[in-house]
Amino acid sequence: MNNYFSPKFSVSEEVRSTAVALIKEFNIDRTFDLALFLNVNPNLNDQDATLAWVNYFEKNQHDLSDFNHVRRHFMKNFPKIMFANFSE
Repeated sequence: MNNYFSPKFSVSEEVRSTAVALIKEFNIDRTFDLALFLNVNPNLNDQDATLAWVNYFEKNQHDLSDFNHVRRHFMKNFPKIMFANFSE
């Protein structure tokens, strides 16, 4: 079992691995701060919210194979100041 997500989520391996990559890159923990930015269920912790966002992103006809594309869209959900140390 994966240490990142609650066991209640059933998603594809591609969605799961993309969410894990985002979590690792942005050092996302299990606090409850990101769900409102990502427009997902506000009761989700930040890692589950990231998984839910990636799942929604993929279901809206977005290709997950280009991680930079996914990353750019993920970053668009937040104020630019939050990513001052990251380049698009």
